[in-house]
Amino acid sequence: MIAARSPLVRWETPLWVGWFVAGVSLVAVVGFLDDLRKLPILLRLPLHGVAAGLLIAGGIRIRAMDVPILGVIKLGTFEIPLTILWIIAVVNFYNFMDGIDGLAAGVGIIVTGFLAYIAWKGQNTDMLILGVLLGGSCAGFVWHNFPPARLFMGDVGSTFIGFVLAALAVVGNQSEGPGHIPLSVPVLLLGAFLFDTVVTLFRRILRREKWYLSHRDHYYQRMTGLGCSHLQVTLGEYGVTFLLGLSALLYIRANQMLALSILCIWLMILAGSTRLISTLEKRTIRERDRNPSA
Repeated sequence: MIAARSPLVRWETPLWVGWFVAGVSLVAVVGFLDDLRKLPILLRLPLHGVAAGLLIAGGIRIRAMDVPILGVIKLGTFEIPLTILWIIAVVNFYNFMDGIDGLAAGVGIIVTGFLAYIAWKGQNTDMLILGVLLGGSCAGFVWHNFPPARLFMGDVGSTFIGFVLAALAVVGNQSEGPGHIPLSVPVLLLGAFLFDTVVTLFRRILRREKWYLSHRDHYYQRMTGLGCSHLQVTLGEYGVTFLLGLSALLYIRANQMLALSILCIWLMILAGSTRLISTLEKRTIRERDRNPSA
């Protein structure tokens, strides 16, 4: 292994980093080609699965789930399929969020900032270094992408960020000792857009719509439809993500009951916010029907 020396940290490059680079490079190439010429979903998803397989080949996989009250649940034979599902989901869900100026890059800074801090406290050097590198990349980009944007990341950027975040979560999950980070921590950090995407997909499936096609059913799109500016929606999401980060810091120090309570409270907040947006949309439609000339 190659030793990377620094006055601040000593890092021996793990063997899985080469596999990680191969996987994230594949995701970036697929995203770039998708930007140039739309690739069919039946091609993109399997290639994302191959990228996940490369990470698994390097020994990185979700080995257990830390569930409040229930404790640690070993996954056994489900390690590989759940790891592949997790990575494909986060890659594509994060791509769905890249539909408004500054949103994906700014959230990436906040999420990686909290993950890097948690990794630093737990002395998880692998996660710390990768998190800082991704956060720095997002910070350099958001300067040009903040509303009104002068530069857009495209699928090559959003899927790249999604893959790295998904990989960071798996690295933290399989680490042992003080460096172990339950998968529920990154899930909590990414909770706003994960919840929105799952709800949106289920809604479209129930309506018998083609869920994989472009649409305007995500919360940030619906909020702009209600009259909010891109800047307002982006800053609002930054605020929610920062609060989720503070909750994640509390979560990793909480006892089982408090940890479960944090997850339940955020689930109710996100569900209530989705319901509020629907109510406002219906009210707006009624007002337009009453005043068609307005």
